Amino acid sequence: MPPFRPVTERLWEKIKKTDSSEDCWFWTGAKTRQGYGTIAIKGKAKLAHRTVYETSVEPIPDELCVMHICDNPSCCNPKHLKLGTIYENNKDRHEKNRSKGKAHKGENSPMSKLTSNDVLEIFKSEEKLKEIAKKFGITFQTVSDIQNGKSWNWLTKNEANHRAGGSFK
Repeated sequence: MPPFRPVTERLWEKIKKTDSSEDCWFWTGAKTRQGYGTIAIKGKAKLAHRTVYETSVEPIPDELCVMHICDNPSCCNPKHLKLGTIYENNKDRHEKNRSKGKAHKGENSPMSKLTSNDVLEIFKSEEKLKEIAKKFGITFQTVSDIQNGKSWNWLTKNEANHRAGGSFK
């Protein structure tokens, strides 16, 4: 049996931090269908952003939830998290037009593992697809789809037009 690893160690190895503490820090591990990161603690799935808040800021009272100031469910930056009631969370969601049924595109998708900058880097890269996939923690097929304009093409089509002097279909 592998040795016990502390929750905080397992938690932070799944968070893609940026150089700026003001940016979103993306959860790269398992996610719910709504895009919230999950981590197993004592055999139970816990929400990653709540675990970050509890371990980095303060305990969470039972009657409160952890809200994302940035509106990004996969964000785990403690500066982007705050406590609120269920009413406040629902009101915030409604006022920002994030209610159920609203489509999310690109890095705003709760399931996205990539940022727009990541996609542009992948699109422009001349490395082998396998190496790119490993670098970003995505599949070979995802890299291929980005580079061939089958995925994220709303972002890469201008780059493709500029580079090739043609149009993307």
